[in-house]
Amino acid sequence: MRWKIVLEGTDEFGSRHRSELTIDKDLERVSAGEIGFSVEDGKTIMAHLQQMVVNQQCEAYVLTSRFCMDLREVPTDQGLRQAQDPDGVRLPRG
Repeated sequence: MRWKIVLEGTDEFGSRHRSELTIDKDLERVSAGEIGFSVEDGKTIMAHLQQMVVNQQCEAYVLTSRFCMDLREVPTDQGLRQAQDPDGVRLPRG
């Protein structure tokens, strides 16, 4: 028997993320006494889920953390905007 596990999620930006994982459970495994998913199957499922979540979080971090250290400006869809400078020091431009 083949099991297809579909993972879907929506992030804070409204982007949908979808991934599929297939696990085969053959009759030999059932005949050997393995009923349901094994611990190894669970590890495979969790590793796939973890990779999907980490990828989404890295993408979100990159999108929200773009900062030009030389200009102290943040690129946006409308161009550059002055970033907040928490230490009160401005770097020279140029």
